[in-house]
Amino acid sequence: RRSTFLIMEIIDKFLPQKDFKYLQDFIMGPDITWHIQQGLAYRDKVGKDVLLTHMFYQNEEPHSPFVNEMVPLLEKLDRKVLIRLKANAYPITDKIVVHPRHTDLDYECKTALFYINTNDGWTEFDDGTKVDSVENRLVVFDSQVPHSSTSCTDAKVRYNININYF
Repeated sequence: RRSTFLIMEIIDKFLPQKDFKYLQDFIMGPDITWHIQQGLAYRDKVGKDVLLTHMFYQNEEPHSPFVNEMVPLLEKLDRKVLIRLKANAYPITDKIVVHPRHTDLDYECKTALFYINTNDGWTEFDDGTKVDSVENRLVVFDSQVPHSSTSCTDAKVRYNININYF
């Protein structure tokens, strides 16, 4: 069954500047811990590329002592139930690498991607739509819509926050 909610809503300047700057400084700062994820999509466990992640919330439970840092973002998001919230950090590459196409979860809900820094990376969807990585931009889509991430070549790291929710 295909959802009627596909894509997408793109909201630039999603957070007030003060809240955004606080969140950006935290995500890009020295206090957050990062974990290596082998492969860039959950079905791509053998890929040669790696992704750094920080899981804030999973299976409707906090998984990080830093979950309260996400409050400004979560308060502004129109959600009823939070399923998963994680930060992603994609290290710089010499050329843009388009990662494997995937869906976030095996069931229908919403996905929001919140971009922390501006760079030449993007998110690409099955219909060819590309959403550029622009800081303080939020894109919302059906979690069952296949999409892929990319690396970047003009920043040391491409950062975003992935939120799955009802």
